[in-house]
Amino acid sequence: MKKVYLLFLTLFLGAVLLSCKDDDEAPVLGAYVGVTVKNLLGTPQSGMDVYMFTNVEPNETTDLSTASEKVTTDSVGLAGFKLNLVELNITESETPLYFAVYYKVGDDFILKAGEESLTVKRNDEKEITITIPF
Repeated sequence: MKKVYLLFLTLFLGAVLLSCKDDDEAPVLGAYVGVTVKNLLGTPQSGMDVYMFTNVEPNETTDLSTASEKVTTDSVGLAGFKLNLVELNITESETPLYFAVYYKVGDDFILKAGEESLTVKRNDEKEITITIPF
């Protein structure tokens, strides 16, 4: 009888522990955009700040503080944007995303934006390239 009681207690505790799994966390609605920055010769540009803007097409007068995200390119010129669609208030397949690089030539601050905007949906993985002159 003692073995039956111990077996029942073990099964009960096991069932309780398995049922305590945290089911309240919603899955992250995310996407990934890789932005590669190269010069005209095709050489990857490391250490460049790439800015992402949502719903705003950047131009020379755009305030950098309005960017939704900023990522610096790595040694192969890649800036990887891991996007949480909920936190960034991005509507799947609707919100236009713009990517831009700002750089200095002499005393001038110059913008080089991506050729076009793109939209993402959950679990998307997209790649774009921005080519700068030097």
